[in-house]
Amino acid sequence: MRLLLVRHAKAEVRSWSAYPDDDLRPLSETGKTEQHEMSRAMIRMRISFDYLVSSPRLRALQTAKIISKEYEWASPIERSDLLGDDFTVDGVINWLVQNQDEAKVVCVGHEPDLSELASAMIAGDDSVHIDFKKSAVLAIDFDGNPAVGKGILRYFLRPKQILALAR
Repeated sequence: MRLLLVRHAKAEVRSWSAYPDDDLRPLSETGKTEQHEMSRAMIRMRISFDYLVSSPRLRALQTAKIISKEYEWASPIERSDLLGDDFTVDGVINWLVQNQDEAKVVCVGHEPDLSELASAMIAGDDSVHIDFKKSAVLAIDFDGNPAVGKGILRYFLRPKQILALAR
């Protein structure tokens, strides 16, 4: 199995007056533009997937929709609270084991959750610090079912790196 973790793109500045419910804070225009470029670069790099799962928070869903559009993805985007308010490492791993078999799964989510998940899957604890920039992509492979400490980091690319590599 390959797990691709994608942090949502740049969002509007947090503002309680503009977005009293932070779950409804959208992507900024810069974030939308950058995510379109990132998604096209991922395609040129031949990064593929079988499932696209997103946090239900608006900025993550918008990021997933941009990925879906650029990939001309016909399947629906699955929404999971496990990538949002109900995040736990064990919850995500259990969901992956029960639902995704040997698939390539993209999970669009948030910080610090994605860093915590990646560290747990790679190192077995929270000892690995990951500076997960917005729109970054991290790939973890598993020989068999995903489990804490059993993941192999394949790549971790920030937007500047992906865009430079894909040119």
